[in-house]
Amino acid sequence: MVDALSLIDLGRARRFLKAEAHDTDDEIARLCEAVTAAFENETDRKLVKRTYTNELYDGKSKPRLLLRQWPVALADVTKVEFSFSNLASDFEVEDLTNLVVDHDARTLIFLGRSFPRGTANVRVTYSAGYSPVPHDLEQAALIQLAHEFRARDRINVGVSSQVFQGHTTNYFIGQMLPEVVRKLDPYRRVNLGG
Repeated sequence: MVDALSLIDLGRARRFLKAEAHDTDDEIARLCEAVTAAFENETDRKLVKRTYTNELYDGKSKPRLLLRQWPVALADVTKVEFSFSNLASDFEVEDLTNLVVDHDARTLIFLGRSFPRGTANVRVTYSAGYSPVPHDLEQAALIQLAHEFRARDRINVGVSSQVFQGHTTNYFIGQMLPEVVRKLDPYRRVNLGG
């Protein structure tokens, strides 16, 4: 069975692949999960919605806190705590009505005050990621899945190209197809420095 954190539903994958009876659900599910893992590695982020519990951040004496995962909505933020002393016993729960989320910047904004300065002194519990998965992302995953599915039967495993009757065929081995990589560009984590 496909993991709930997969970009591709097993039924959708079977239909897209036009899978035959001898193609086991376990094999297709494994490929779905492998494609999801490759996409998350390529984009340097988690893509499917999940919950992050007590994620620690450094307070910077600023009202904005950049969350590690996105997209996130205010309704997905379930707890924010901070500590002035960095002791686990000193964390105080913040009233969520004092917070807003800037969806585009994946930023939690404290209204009227700042997150206290400190190292690992802000804890946030929230859900982030896509549910449902955007169509372009799902389509890219299906294209890569089909490539991996068909490659499993290729006789010359490890061969990157072949020439037959004057025509060269190139294979993408162990990497993503170029059109898939381009489709992932809008989903990549961009490090802004500092």
